[in-house]
Amino acid sequence: MRRAVPLLLAAALLAAAPSRAEDAAPTPAQAIAAYDEGRYAEAAGMIQAIDARGQAEGALLYRLFFCLRTTGDMPGSRLALEHAAAALEKENAKGGSIETAFYLANAYGNLGRPADARNVAAEATRKLEAKEIQAPPTPIGTFQVGKLYQDQAKQPEAKEWYAKALAAFDPASSRYQANARWARRYLAESALSAADYPAADREYTALVAAGGAGPDEYRNLALARFRNGSYAGAAEAWEEIVKRDPGNGDDARYAARLARMAAEMGSLPAKTAAGTAFASLSKEDLEAAMAEQVKKSKEIRAEDAAAASTPDPGVRRRREEALAAAKGTFVAAALEYAARRFPIREVAFTEGYAVFVFQPSEWELPPLEAVR
Repeated sequence: MRRAVPLLLAAALLAAAPSRAEDAAPTPAQAIAAYDEGRYAEAAGMIQAIDARGQAEGALLYRLFFCLRTTGDMPGSRLALEHAAAALEKENAKGGSIETAFYLANAYGNLGRPADARNVAAEATRKLEAKEIQAPPTPIGTFQVGKLYQDQAKQPEAKEWYAKALAAFDPASSRYQANARWARRYLAESALSAADYPAADREYTALVAAGGAGPDEYRNLALARFRNGSYAGAAEAWEEIVKRDPGNGDDARYAARLARMAAEMGSLPAKTAAGTAFASLSKEDLEAAMAEQVKKSKEIRAEDAAAASTPDPGVRRRREEALAAAKGTFVAAALEYAARRFPIREVAFTEGYAVFVFQPSEWELPPLEAVR
């Protein structure tokens, strides 16, 4: 009997103390931190463990959907999405919050229910505007309000809240980088669609600087800079596409070279000799303009080469000026063509323009000593 008491005491202590497995059990806060930092595979495992304990709320389940989709588990992500939507609907029906509405609207959007997504977003922002609920005090909450306005296609409000979120996010932190990229991309695309090219240049520059930008972002950056007359900057953006994907960078390579030509010239004509803006010309008209200038260059150079004697300096100067004018019109038309994502490489190669893009001498008269 003397040994029974210590054994019973030890058993009681073991029962009262949490197991190592319980100590190691992930918490929702840990799972959310992993998610916010883009560690999606790790976050998925945590959330699944939390869900197995019956402790996962709707917002966490939506994060599980996103994690599984991002890591390639499409069947699992679909089940998680349906599970999340059902939980979020119950939570939102009880009053909900900006976060609940944000995730429920996203869930509806991914389930192919855009009308339901808009309705949820509209009700949440109505409550916010009526001060029935408070504005979120956190940067991520501010971002979520912006997304709810975006879901309703309310661009001014979405831009305002996204700008606030970007100002509040810590750029040195690894958290919320995906959210910051989303907000920045929205502001950039909005500026570009409104033809606010200085703002588009600024936002796309910040977007690519943050990392994770793809070819479309660089093309849009090049377009914004081209429209601003920043030809060297446009060339840099197109060159970045070539560096990242050389196998599919032919059009960007031609565009970059044309932009370098424009930068060397300093300026480009905005209109044709007939007074029509290059920006308003059709694809076919731009092709015709390129062809016409190439023809002029060939004719001027042939005329100079056929001269029987050294031309008068005034005659030669006029030929040089005519070549420079033809070059300016060609580059303006070709850059407009490339900026609209028409197949500049294909048309240049097929019509014999390639040499006029990559060989500057085609726009110059041969030195006198070389032809006399």
